[in-house]
Amino acid sequence: MPNSTHKIFCFLLMTTAPVATNAAQNTVILDYKPNCVEKDFGLINLSSDEIEISNSQDKKINPSLKSALLKLEQDALNRGADAVIINTVSHHRTNYGKKNKQRTKLEAQAFKMCPDDKSLSSIAAPFNAQGYQVLRYSYEVTYNPDDFQTKSAYKLAQAIKLPKENISIATGVYGMKIGSHISDTIKKLGPPSIEISLDDNQVLYGYGRELWFTFNNDTLTHVTSKQNILNIAGLNILGFRPGFDDTLWKVDGVAQRKSDIATVKENITSNVLQKSADELVINSNNQELTLSFEKFNSTDSYQKQLLLTHFTLTDTSPHTARKPQQLTQQQKQWLFNKISPTKPESFTLNQLRQNIPFAHKVNIANDGDTWWLLGNHILVKFDQQAPRQIKISESLFSDKDELAFLGSINSLKLPLLKEEMMLQFSDAIDNFEFVDIERPEYTMQAKYDSYEDDAVLYELEFSYF
Repeated sequence: MPNSTHKIFCFLLMTTAPVATNAAQNTVILDYKPNCVEKDFGLINLSSDEIEISNSQDKKINPSLKSALLKLEQDALNRGADAVIINTVSHHRTNYGKKNKQRTKLEAQAFKMCPDDKSLSSIAAPFNAQGYQVLRYSYEVTYNPDDFQTKSAYKLAQAIKLPKENISIATGVYGMKIGSHISDTIKKLGPPSIEISLDDNQVLYGYGRELWFTFNNDTLTHVTSKQNILNIAGLNILGFRPGFDDTLWKVDGVAQRKSDIATVKENITSNVLQKSADELVINSNNQELTLSFEKFNSTDSYQKQLLLTHFTLTDTSPHTARKPQQLTQQQKQWLFNKISPTKPESFTLNQLRQNIPFAHKVNIANDGDTWWLLGNHILVKFDQQAPRQIKISESLFSDKDELAFLGSINSLKLPLLKEEMMLQFSDAIDNFEFVDIERPEYTMQAKYDSYEDDAVLYELEFSYF
């Protein structure tokens, strides 16, 4: 098939398995929500473990899911319910020698339908009666049939052919001019390493650790090589980006980064003003390009040289430093309920984005994976919709809240001292600077600043099955 671009408009009801519309009179687990409910029996949470059938002809068969659905139906009937809506389903496979054990966990809502109205609405349940997720959405997409498969941000970034690393008012930064749309930046430079939601409808895109684009209502207003949002720990979570972190960019194509200030003045043909001893400014077309210099020891003499290290390109309208959006108290409570070490609740990526819509996103972390940064110190990694790893640390932002980490640990009802953690979890394993705790749903690793009993916790990591 020749390369071509196709545009399609869709409105779909999708599942990972066929949906059968069931009659409420014949089954307990429903594909669609009932129109009338007489009594709500609340949530049913259960799990089922089964050994995978190694010689099964149908590799899609999940015995633990089948068992969980039977358990759910029986539990609902025992409660007196005649209708169940499945809210969440998660699966995990564990290898035991030559056998695999499958675990399925699910959460469902149980009802008793009205005696005189057992009809079903047109609203689909989150998961159908077979335990498969139902997604309803509409979209417009333009695509190349040869590139239809989804790729990770890391692979997309590798495939991008970057423009020349030139900095100027006329051509912008890497070809991105002030006033460009956010979608044009992604198309030309690939996915950003990190997306930070700022207040007042602004967003900050970081490419590697040394190129930062600020958008106001999706329009580029500010680009700089010198950011003040992330601290050292925050920068270290970002993966190295070839073309951004290892590049000697040039101003107007002639003055290379790390050039001395005299050489920069001599080579740039634009009207350059000396703003201060270590800053030069170029103004044109209602834009301002600031060149910043730092002192370094000269290789030829014992005197220090002023070398070009950073730039900032912006429009001339007043700019106020914006802060990253933080979690509200309600959002914190929702999150800590989900990751509680004593009573963890299942949640999906969709649910997280619904409850915390302004979560920051690390598209390309130092492990090559994608993480979500919640507030200023909580990182979450998903496997499709299921959470797989959570890290809670000190703040990753420069404007750090010293009490944020302490507040999170207190909200999870965990102690800060190592000896108190060992007392609270009698089965915990002491691995010197680490304390490891295993539960059926997760493992928890607490990291301390020393191996002493009075060592203080500085990072907490959950890994989910």
